[in-house]
Amino acid sequence: MNYAADIMFIFVSLCVYVLSVWMVYQSTRTKSLLTPAYFFIFLFSILYYPGGMYLFLTNGKSAFVSSGARNYSFYFAVNFSLLFLSAGVFAANRLFKFSAGTELENFRKKEWKNILTGTPFYVALGILTFISLLATYIYIRSRGEIPLIEAVKLFGSKGSYERTISNRLLFTTYGGGGGTYYYQGYFAQFYMILLPFIFLLSAVMALKNKSKNWLLFSAFIFIITSFALMSSIARWPILVFISYIFIMYQLYYGRITWKMFLTYTAVSLLIFTFITILRIGGEDVVKPAPAPGLKSVESVKTPVVVEEKRMGLLDSVFQRIIAAQINVIYSEFELFPRKYDYKLGITILRDFRDVLPGPDYSFSAWLYTKMFTNDKQYFGSGSAPSGYLGELYANFGLAGVFLGMFILGIILQWNYIFIIRSSKTLFGLATFPIIIFALGWSTIGGIVTILFQMGIVTMLLCNLCFIAFFKIWNFFYFT
Repeated sequence: MNYAADIMFIFVSLCVYVLSVWMVYQSTRTKSLLTPAYFFIFLFSILYYPGGMYLFLTNGKSAFVSSGARNYSFYFAVNFSLLFLSAGVFAANRLFKFSAGTELENFRKKEWKNILTGTPFYVALGILTFISLLATYIYIRSRGEIPLIEAVKLFGSKGSYERTISNRLLFTTYGGGGGTYYYQGYFAQFYMILLPFIFLLSAVMALKNKSKNWLLFSAFIFIITSFALMSSIARWPILVFISYIFIMYQLYYGRITWKMFLTYTAVSLLIFTFITILRIGGEDVVKPAPAPGLKSVESVKTPVVVEEKRMGLLDSVFQRIIAAQINVIYSEFELFPRKYDYKLGITILRDFRDVLPGPDYSFSAWLYTKMFTNDKQYFGSGSAPSGYLGELYANFGLAGVFLGMFILGIILQWNYIFIIRSSKTLFGLATFPIIIFALGWSTIGGIVTILFQMGIVTMLLCNLCFIAFFKIWNFFYFT
């Protein structure tokens, strides 16, 4: 092992990282507001950097797919892609003539306004709430036994782990041997996006108007939404919801306070711990065999994305948050172009087609079959989310990664500029957290995932429906 070379790679990585963060700071001029670019860097720093450097320095020793050789394309992609994203943020400021410090102060001085009031607002919100609650109830009832309830009942009993995993598998998928997951189908938009939006809207109404009625309504929606998101005993949906609330509060006050940050961190850790305790324990599930066609070139490791072991909380955090995502990315850099040619945008088109009803033809599902076996003992089909960076590389190589990250930087900063310059409305305040989080989720999901699963398209349609409802109401009322 060449320790001098390893130290050089680590030093270059740290320099590039610091330079990237500094460029974003110069473009936003704030350390107390979670901008879309900051949020992306925050997730990128957790999901990509620690695990990415470890995989590179150990030649993919613990990766799902590894040739055993040092992957320099992976190193340059993980480290320098953030620099190109920061350059995109910087370019957006020039393109939109954004004066970060001055315009942020003007934003903080403005008051939040409620432009949607009166009978049409209450009727529209009532219709949206009724439809969302009804759809959530029908779908959850149609899934059979609820894993969260069953896990609580079985907790501590012999074989509870296997039965909990089995219940979760039946609850979260439909179709032959897999299909759409509980938090990815059409119905997921009601409890993953619309119910959280309704809560955010009612919460900001209670916050602005100091209304007890709005407070009670928001508490009711919070309980229902939290149960729906935790019902599959998946950890990330409820943590996404908590993140929405955190982003909403820091936008409302125009800055992040230590109290706000510590509360968010404590609540997230408590929820993560609670669900992890329900999930871990019992016997390990069966390990998968190497995927067909990879035996002669790569070694395939047991994927932590679908295997739950009896592990401590810290091990679970590392395996499921730090290791899993970057392992999928690394595996893509091993598969392309060694085993498969670059897809030249085909996977993105397939993902758009996968939005329509039918079997799962997504790139994540295809990638899973190339990384792991479809042995029924190992839960049949699955998904290996490649993230925006991985999707770019699989389609267009290293050049596509750099160009795509530069464009993403422009989009992230444009979103921030739009928020700062727009009117401070409560309806917008309930919408922005979902958009900001969806853009940050590009560290995990691809283009189609960001647009559809994470709710950008749903929120745009929701806003258009509210506007159309008001116009129709006013037309008939005044005529």
